[in-house]
Amino acid sequence: MSSEQEDKLRILAVISNGQTFVPGPDGKLILASKTVQAAERPSGISLSSRRQRIRR
Repeated sequence: MSSEQEDKLRILAVISNGQTFVPGPDGKLILASKTVQAAERPSGISLSSRRQRIRR
């Protein structure tokens, strides 16, 4: 999988009630593991900081 495809999957991630769901291989949304949630994005922006920025 190219990094471009991975970026698209990250963009598609749905944040709901503090949980992160990502599109699974079968097309259904699956709950991302905590290790995936904790992983920093290539830009260095974590999901939590991005969520806070959207609220402002």
